[in-house]
Amino acid sequence: MTTSITSNMRLYGRHYNDHHVGHGYVANNKKFAYLNIPKNGSSNIKKVFGGQHCHLSTELQEFPECVLLIVLRDPVERFFSGCYEYLKRSYNGPLDAHLYPLLYDAKIFDEHTQHQHYFLDTIDTTNARYFYLDNKFSKRFEKSIGLRVQQNHNNDWQKIPCGVPNREFKQGLVDYVTNNYGFAHLLNFYKKDAEIIQSRLDIDLFSVYK
Repeated sequence: MTTSITSNMRLYGRHYNDHHVGHGYVANNKKFAYLNIPKNGSSNIKKVFGGQHCHLSTELQEFPECVLLIVLRDPVERFFSGCYEYLKRSYNGPLDAHLYPLLYDAKIFDEHTQHQHYFLDTIDTTNARYFYLDNKFSKRFEKSIGLRVQQNHNNDWQKIPCGVPNREFKQGLVDYVTNNYGFAHLLNFYKKDAEIIQSRLDIDLFSVYK
């Protein structure tokens, strides 16, 4: 008998327990502000950024010269990483293949799989500087801002040795989506995020997942 995902998970219902929408950090020198978007390197950036945690809309009005830093991530990669983050926090059952269609059908559970543009919609992004979370992100961020951020992004599950259940589950979810829907179908769900990445960073994910 297939177990419902809701019977073993506490669904957040899109309430953001750890990441408040529109919140971030303003550096002590008021030159930079950082918008917190979960699963976009936020944990490592917060460690080095410092400054005051706040709702950014108020602070940016007070300091209009402050440059807003926004990190965007490939929505397909972020979905897989966000699914596993959600399971670690909320699921107490076995990680097996019966979860794959349930995860794909739901797509959004909490802040870790919510659309990235959702976090941008409440903020004035006129004076924003965008970065892309890939293997060269740390070097670009340090060159631009002067802060060294630990680089730990490279398709998370691929860092785990083969045979470890965590890695096998993540790879199984990727294979399930690939074989049943394709990445392009998943990207279409996050279409607006992909369009923002294309317009702000000149990265055409629609061609990548064609």
